[in-house]
Amino acid sequence: GGSAAGGLAVAATESDRSDELTLDQVGVDIRGFLVEVIACSMQALAAVHTDLEEFRQAKLYLAKAACLQEEAFGQISPEYGEAMHLHGVLNQRMGLLVAALKYFREALRIKEKACGHVHESTSRTCIELGEVLVQLGQAEDAGIYLLRGLNIRETLFGPRDHVVKALKERWGNLMATELQYDPVKRGEELPHFARRSPESFLHGFDDRAAARSLLRVEDSQSRPSKVGPSRGASP
Repeated sequence: GGSAAGGLAVAATESDRSDELTLDQVGVDIRGFLVEVIACSMQALAAVHTDLEEFRQAKLYLAKAACLQEEAFGQISPEYGEAMHLHGVLNQRMGLLVAALKYFREALRIKEKACGHVHESTSRTCIELGEVLVQLGQAEDAGIYLLRGLNIRETLFGPRDHVVKALKERWGNLMATELQYDPVKRGEELPHFARRSPESFLHGFDDRAAARSLLRVEDSQSRPSKVGPSRGASP
C-alpha cells in the first residue's frame, strides 16, 4: 500500500514537472493579436490527441496552450481553468490519478472564481473530480462532488436533461454500492465462519452419535444371517 502510494506520488511529481513550459519554449509571440486563437487551437488539438490516446502529442500541445492562456487571459480566467481541467482529463486517461486529482481541484478553484459556482463548466469539473475520487476508492468525497455537479446542472438545464438523469442514476448506484460498510472486505474483521468457537462443534454431538448407532442396528438387522451346519449332524 505504502509503496503503491509512493509510486503514484512520484509519477504525479514527474508529470507535473514535464507539464510545465516557459514562454520561450512555446515559441509564440504573445504580443500578436492572434495569441488567444492560437492558444484555443492548441487546446483543441490537445483534446483530440487525448481522445486518440496519443498522450505524448496531447501533453505537448496542452502544455503550450496552458502557458499561452496564462499569459493572455491570466491565472483566474475560464480559459486557464479549462486548460487545468484538460490536464486533469489527460492524466486520468494516462492512469495518473493523483496528478489528475490535483489538476481537477485547481481547475475547480479557478472556475469558481472566474465562472461562478453555478456554471456549466464548474459542474463539469465537479463531475470529473468525483469520478477520479471513485477510482481512488474515496466514495464519500466522490458522492459530494457528484451531487454538487448534479445540482448545478439541474439548476441550469432542469431535471429532464439527459446528463442530469444519467448523473442521478450514477450517484444512486454509488450510494447503494460504494458506501456500504463491509468490515470483512476492509480487512477489519474475519468472516463469521472463521470466527466459530471450538465449543460450537460439540453442539448436537449426542444426537449425531445416537443416529449413527441406530443406523448400525438397522443395518445389522437387514443383513441375512449366516447359519453353518452343526458339528454333530451327519453329512
